[in-house]
Amino acid sequence: MTSLLNRVVWSALTTRQDHFSRRGTLARRFDPEISPFAASKDNSADALAALTELICPGDKPVFLLQAEQITLPELVRTRPHWRSDDGKNRPET
Repeated sequence: MTSLLNRVVWSALTTRQDHFSRRGTLARRFDPEISPFAASKDNSADALAALTELICPGDKPVFLLQAEQITLPELVRTRPHWRSDDGKNRPET
């Protein structure tokens, strides 16, 4: 069960919530009208590139949620992410 929770969005989009996804073999995202979350199969350069292909100019922000740290390709613009390990939401420094 722990492995499913390490990539909870990927797990959702490759199982019971597959019908809500826009997908490729290495990356998936929820239909933007349903949810802002997206995920890659792993953190490989190919998977992260596939993830960027699912995000179109003018789309609302997309959120990634997984246990391990992500290093995004330089062409992806990011905002500071938030941590809530102690229950207090604040930008990570």
